[in-house]
Amino acid sequence: MVEELVKGLAKSGAIKILRALKDDGKRLTDLVREVDLDKSTVWRRLEEFEKKLFLVYVEYNRELKAPIYKLTPFGLKILQKLEELEQIYEEEMRKAPPRGKDFIEKG
Repeated sequence: MVEELVKGLAKSGAIKILRALKDDGKRLTDLVREVDLDKSTVWRRLEEFEKKLFLVYVEYNRELKAPIYKLTPFGLKILQKLEELEQIYEEEMRKAPPRGKDFIEKG
């Protein structure tokens, strides 16, 4: 299961889409506009997130007459862990010597 999750998250636009859904649900058209990806890519990610990875669910909005995509509690937890991982990575990269300098010193 973890391998499937990592593969799904590594696909083009996946994390961008999760971030866009963090605070509230969105229609497909609004999501496409926000993440600046083509509609077919966003649609494929949402389908996988909903049916295979259980990161997203769909709720029909009668007022808007459109499906609204929202993060599941699991999807929100995964996004939070990704944000934590990103923070750890950035902190470690700030501590690391610049690659060029490291290369010169080893040469």
